[in-house]
Amino acid sequence: MRWISAFFSFLFIVIAPLTGHDSDAARNLLLQAQLADARSAGGTMFRVNATFAIFNDDKKIGTYELAWASPSKWREKVSTADFSQVRIKDGDGIWEARQPAYQSLRVWQLMQALAFSNRLSLWKDESVGSIKTKQKNGVAERCVEVKLSGAKLRDLCFNDVSELLSEHYIPSDRTYEFANYSKIGTKTFPREIKVYDGKKLAVELSVTEMEQSLPIDSSTFVIPPDAKWRNWCANPEPAIPLPIVVKYPSHERHVTLFGTIGTDGIWHDLYILESGGSKADASVLDELKSVRFKPATCDGVLVTAETAFRR
Repeated sequence: MRWISAFFSFLFIVIAPLTGHDSDAARNLLLQAQLADARSAGGTMFRVNATFAIFNDDKKIGTYELAWASPSKWREKVSTADFSQVRIKDGDGIWEARQPAYQSLRVWQLMQALAFSNRLSLWKDESVGSIKTKQKNGVAERCVEVKLSGAKLRDLCFNDVSELLSEHYIPSDRTYEFANYSKIGTKTFPREIKVYDGKKLAVELSVTEMEQSLPIDSSTFVIPPDAKWRNWCANPEPAIPLPIVVKYPSHERHVTLFGTIGTDGIWHDLYILESGGSKADASVLDELKSVRFKPATCDGVLVTAETAFRR
């Protein structure tokens, strides 16, 4: 599920009102890129198999599989030696089986990168500026600045055929890069995806097999016995923090967490992924207990929102 990358950058500040007007040309560019993605409406059935590497203190290898029948029917699987997640799209939601119950920061970043086309559809409080041409390695890129409630959130850069080349989240300094697009019917899918955490390469994915397929066998979409169903859509309006209780950080070391914002507007199932020490961990968990949200929604229906974040 898509999330606000800058969440904890604006959690304790007043959000500025919208200013200016969206650029029609920039919005059209985003729409063209979204429609060109192989997972958009009108695309053909296809399969993708890929391998990826996760970089922390060491290197961890994993696999990614996608069987795509339509935007309302697909199956994907992400696996490493110590993690497995299967998602099957079914009607208004997804069936999900995951072990363990949470994603690591790097897996969450990988999932965000793979879902790039969803973010080409703007939230109601997002706005875009005019298209600006930039030169990178001698190649002209068309770039669009996206603001959320008036605050600069991310930059999107495209090539001359409207394929997304990069998405940079400004507050968290995280970048997704996409390259080597291949045709699937009349649409495309990138064969190479990289995630940078600051200047550090965090995740690298390479497609090993991509095929336009005949109708996918129904056994592909059999629900795993341990899967749980939840309401889901590709691009929900995000959960927004409400200024009920405001606490400023009382610790110096960062803590990385994975958690779920429920339809009741509070945190659930918080997992500490990277400890900042017992004092910092306790301080962060205590702070989060006081935070309340306007829940995420899909077409007006309340949904849960998962995210990994540093605090």
